[in-house]
This record gives sequence, structure tokens and C-alpha cells, in this order.
Amino acid sequence: MVDGSPELLVDQAILEEINSDSYMAYTVQVEEDRLNIAIRDMQRNLEDIDTTLSDANIRSRDHHFAMLADAQAGRVLQDREGNWVRAQQYMLRPDNQTIQILNVSLRGGGDHKGLTSMNFTTTLNTTVSNSQDVSNLPWSEWLNTQGPDRPTEANSRFIESSNNSLESMSIQFTAPSGSYLLESRSFGSANDAGQQTIINEKLDIFADGIEQQYTYTSNWQSAPSNEYWAKINPSANVPHPRSFIYMQGTANTDSSTIGTEISTVELFVLGDGHIARNSDLGISGNQGVSEHSFSYEEFKDIWDVLRANETDAGQIGDNNIEIVFNKGNTDRAIIDAVFIPMSRMVWQQ
Repeated sequence: MVDGSPELLVDQAILEEINSDSYMAYTVQVEEDRLNIAIRDMQRNLEDIDTTLSDANIRSRDHHFAMLADAQAGRVLQDREGNWVRAQQYMLRPDNQTIQILNVSLRGGGDHKGLTSMNFTTTLNTTVSNSQDVSNLPWSEWLNTQGPDRPTEANSRFIESSNNSLESMSIQFTAPSGSYLLESRSFGSANDAGQQTIINEKLDIFADGIEQQYTYTSNWQSAPSNEYWAKINPSANVPHPRSFIYMQGTANTDSSTIGTEISTVELFVLGDGHIARNSDLGISGNQGVSEHSFSYEEFKDIWDVLRANETDAGQIGDNNIEIVFNKGNTDRAIIDAVFIPMSRMVWQQ
């Protein structure tokens, strides 16, 4: 073939002789058919190779973009001990009145190697359609506990909630070891000021094979051992944010020894994984944030931690939080979870 034009490679006399012999003509036709089949198969193989190469390029591109998105969302990072952690969040809708946020963190090493989960569930008194953007719901108000913070105050605790929105909330942290902490609360009807009273607050902790259950109280001075409350950690907690302590009653009227620690909760601010050892946060060794404007932020309870970065809440900047639940007043962590704040979360069903 020259310049795209077919070229006869067989002598014309030989071609006429073949065509005049029916047997020879049939034999040549069979061979021609075989050749055409081989060419067709070769073409298909080439197309398969091209498709495979193209798919590989797409997979490589998707993998690259996935890694980039994960880094930008803070999903792959190092914890306070330098262990690599992948954190992922899911927003689930079991029904049209329930919103469930599942935060999972998977470690490749360390004392808490494996999967740690945080299950935050909110049940509403009203229906939320599947098309509604639930990220715009008033989470900051719902998670902001207000009311008495001293045993001398008798008024009920409450949250701001218009339209009698909330029925209940619960949050459960579960460690690879099987240890868990579950705190739950339900809400009364809203008053004329748009406030819903918090009722039936409970705390359930399972660690070292022992389960302990408590009911919330604001009457600390005479609380029995099956009642609990949360108080801000009095220490400065430098260089990480000031957090809180779960306390249980002792029924002791001596105000100098009110309560004992159920769990001391520590919070660490973590930068994203693509930042080498979170150097832009001034991390010193494995201690968390040092010489940083967020060092003295405080969080009064676990609900307050969930609203980090919201208006009038504790601020940690464009970062993540490591939540550590210690056993009593010791530094032995029973649960260690990495949480991507709701302000950074990708709200997808």
C-alpha cells in the first residue's frame, strides 16, 4: 500500500489461475478469513490495552485527588504520639427525625492501634427532609449547655432551641479495646423564651471490664457516688487547651473534698498530616500546641468540644482535636479519638 492506495502483490496470471480453480479459490478464501479474524482479535486486544492504560491513568488521577482532598480535609494526620491516623466522618439519616454523625479514626500503631469511633446522634421533634442541608441547623446553640454551674444554683440547665426542636442527643466513644464512654441527654418542651430544659442526663463508662453508670447532678456537695457532673480542669493545661473532668459524688459535706475523678479529659490540637509534625502550630515534641494563640482556650463539657470553632465557642483554628479520656485522675488513656470539628466536616449522606 502506497499513499493509502491498495497494491496487488500477486502476479495477475497467478491470480487468474487461482480464481479458475474452485478448490484453490476456496483454500485462499479460508486463509483470508483466518487472517481477518486474527486482525480483528489483534485490534480488540489493542483496544483493551488502550482501555486498561486509560483506566489506570484515571485510577492514578483519582488516587492523587483523593490524597489531596484527604490532606486538605485533615483526614490523614499524626496524633500527639506521632502515630499516623486516618479520620473519616459520615453523616447518616436513619429516619427523617434522626441525624447521626459517625467519626472514625484508624491508627496504624501505638497503644490505641485500630479503629476508634465517635457516634453522635440527634433525634428531633420535627421532620427534616432529605433535601434539607442539615449543616445549617443551629448546632452551636443545641450544643451550648447553659444554666447552673455551681451547687448553690437551683435553676435547670437548658439549651437555646426554637420551635421545640430537640428530643434527645447522645454521644458514644468506643476504643479498639472495647472500652467506651456514652453520655446522653433528653430535652423537655421549649418555654416562651425558646429554651429547652435538659433532663435525664446520664453517663455510662465501660473500662477494664467494669461498667459504671451515673446520673447528672448540680448538687455537688451532697451527691452520692452514682451521680456525676463535669467541671473545667483548673490547671492551665499548657500547651494544649483547657478541658474538663468527669466527677462523681462522694456524699461528703466537706467542700474541700467534693467529688472524685471518673475521667480526666485531655484535648490536643492537631494540624493536618501534610504539615511536617504540625510545625506551623509550634508543636514541641509530642506535647501539642505551644506558644500558640489557642493554648488557653477552654471547653466545659463534651458537647462544647463538638462545637469547637463555632461563634462564642472554644477556637482551635483550621485544625483537629485529639480527645483523650483518662482513667480517673491518672494519665492512662482508656479512649483516644481524633475528631475533625464540624466546621471542617464534609456534610455528605
